[in-house]
Amino acid sequence: MLISGSHPPESARPSGNQTTSAAVVIAIRTLRVGGAESLACHEAIHLMSLGYQVEVWYQIDGPFRAKLIDSGVKVVRVAPWSGRRRIRVLSSRQQGRLVIHTHSPSSGALLRVVSMGITNTAFVHTEHNVSSAYRPITRLLHRLTARRINELVAVSPAALETAPPTRSSRVLRHLDLSLPRMQACMSLPFKESGALNVACVASLTAKKDHATLLASLILLDRTLAVPLEVSLVGEGPLRGEITSQVAVLNRGCRNVVVRMLGHREDIASVMSHADLLVLSSTSEGLPLVLFEAMASSTPIVATDVGGVREICDDGRAGLLVPSGDPGALAAALDSALSDAPLRARLAVRAKTHLLDQVGTPWLDTYRDAIDRLGAGT
Repeated sequence: MLISGSHPPESARPSGNQTTSAAVVIAIRTLRVGGAESLACHEAIHLMSLGYQVEVWYQIDGPFRAKLIDSGVKVVRVAPWSGRRRIRVLSSRQQGRLVIHTHSPSSGALLRVVSMGITNTAFVHTEHNVSSAYRPITRLLHRLTARRINELVAVSPAALETAPPTRSSRVLRHLDLSLPRMQACMSLPFKESGALNVACVASLTAKKDHATLLASLILLDRTLAVPLEVSLVGEGPLRGEITSQVAVLNRGCRNVVVRMLGHREDIASVMSHADLLVLSSTSEGLPLVLFEAMASSTPIVATDVGGVREICDDGRAGLLVPSGDPGALAAALDSALSDAPLRARLAVRAKTHLLDQVGTPWLDTYRDAIDRLGAGT
């Protein structure tokens, strides 16, 4: 199954000294809103602007498809198990090798299987999460085909620790202050005192564990003496279920009100109204929303999973709690919301730690790998 999407306009195609020896396929399972999808989309647009021949392959549609098309990137829906013919066509056109950069373990493993025997292809894979977040069959296929990965990049030490062994692997911090959303967050002033607001910016999926967050808010409502508005920002397959849970909570709580805001592009605006960002995930690689919170001087309360501890400087730049524990999460929220000086200290430490982490742009690292692998070195 293969359904072609948009084609770049003539002005966006490589010409003259922009031409490279490598064509790049960026493969990701879904174009829904999420951290991995955001990075893949940004990478595709950046590489195309530099003159690379770029295609984005996906299986599940989402908002990022329109963004890619508007930027002139060719977007193609490709079922991974039927992608061999297209890999052959693209690789046969290259003076060097076709570089396939996979951002999800399931589609990555299948593409590595169907491309066997096609010698002039190379694979880069980004590990966005710890392996426990994947289904058992996905973990098995990912591990069995990992020998075909030329370079594996993990978004955090926790993600690398559970990644399958490959020829070459490294941790790469995907922090880029030049991104428009990061710049908008960086320019925000400290929030003035007012009605309390907590934001949760997370896809409505099982691993984000909104159930534990909502349970903690019911506990928190018993101790709060002031109104609290909680904004849930995000979309996903559990929207209906979470909407029902929120309706029950809003009927039963006296001080806590939860509002579902859906997908929002204006994350800086969300952060500007938030006294606190909360994340209740059961697994994470490197949640980019924590960087946005740190840039906007928004204090963080998050579960201690995956790369969260690294981002939060071992708890010095954010309060960490065990996952799946509503009582611990409610206590941390209560502690931060009732102590404005603590929130201010957390905000200052978070922004300082963020600036300390800025290093080589992650896009430059990917571009170097693509150029090297495309040239067959």
